[in-house]
Amino acid sequence: MKRIIFERTTDVKMPCKAHKTDAGLDFYIPNDIKYLSENGKNIVLQNIDNEMKIAIGAHDSVLIPMGIKSKFEEGNALVFFNRSGIASKKHLFRGACIVDSEYRGTIFVNLTNVSDEVQYLQPGEKLIQAMLLPVPEIEVVEDKVENDTERGEGGFGSTNNK
Repeated sequence: MKRIIFERTTDVKMPCKAHKTDAGLDFYIPNDIKYLSENGKNIVLQNIDNEMKIAIGAHDSVLIPMGIKSKFEEGNALVFFNRSGIASKKHLFRGACIVDSEYRGTIFVNLTNVSDEVQYLQPGEKLIQAMLLPVPEIEVVEDKVENDTERGEGGFGSTNNK
């Protein structure tokens, strides 16, 4: 069994699996509005129906501090993935978000709103999921790459044209 140590740096729910068989750990938006506004990037807070929410403008990106630090074994990476509801209903997509084993700072999630409307997130809301994945050692070699496969240089849907 893999082990991850998490440290909360603000008022936030600890990452967890909603169900035992889930592949990913759910991460939540911190509840501390002041923490979000002071530590995030491009975060705009709006009072909607007497609740403070993060407003992400059309085609804007934000960097949300998750209020969590992590520690896990070398040879692994914590890799973040979109949650289906956030992506399909709110049109918010995760940007680069990989945590290396030696990183000890606060985890941030980069989200981009690909819709033409402002999207809102609520503190305490389930935001993103992560998996602890093995990172193989890779040897990089510079050499000629032969075009010796059936596919060759075909890409971008070219296999549908055969």
